[in-house]
Amino acid sequence: MAEEAASRTAPVTPDERPLTVWRGRVVSVADRVTSATYSGKHGDHTRVSSLPEVWIADASGQEFQFTDLTLAGCRPGHMVVIVGDPAKNQVVGMANLTTGRTSYAPTLAILPVNAGHIMGMVVAASLFCGFAWFLSIAIFGEVRTRHSWWARTAPELMFYLALFFAWWMPEKLRQRVNRRTEALRARIDREIEAAGR
Repeated sequence: MAEEAASRTAPVTPDERPLTVWRGRVVSVADRVTSATYSGKHGDHTRVSSLPEVWIADASGQEFQFTDLTLAGCRPGHMVVIVGDPAKNQVVGMANLTTGRTSYAPTLAILPVNAGHIMGMVVAASLFCGFAWFLSIAIFGEVRTRHSWWARTAPELMFYLALFFAWWMPEKLRQRVNRRTEALRARIDREIEAAGR
């Protein structure tokens, strides 16, 4: 049964981006506070944000510095494994070997079916149904001029197809993104497991 389900799902293109792995003991933890000022018609606004800044020392004593939200659970003395994406200069995963906790970058979150996803379907339905209405007028003319069975039925079928695609396309996209995210998470887990030995 599981094999049949696996064969029906579309294959996931493997994420082959190079990953870098660091293992070491946390030397120090601090918060890097940044602020940005924006000018608007109602005056200036300042946004203040804070990111954990973590220094680790590997087995040879070499120190490395990381600033990322993923490292929020680190404390001095903890043994950690950090997996980074050098192309984007960001941390994609971290395993705290002391606490046994693994965390991933916010960009690797599994997309749920939530209000935003439903709203995307509603917007897609509005666009697709509007296009179907325009197409039905262009092909079959005004509603009062449609006398044959096909001229009255085909536009309805177009609307149903528009509603189906408005549901199907966002849902397929969400599932595809989640499969890629899960595959990358599994790869990060393997890197962490190999470095944690």
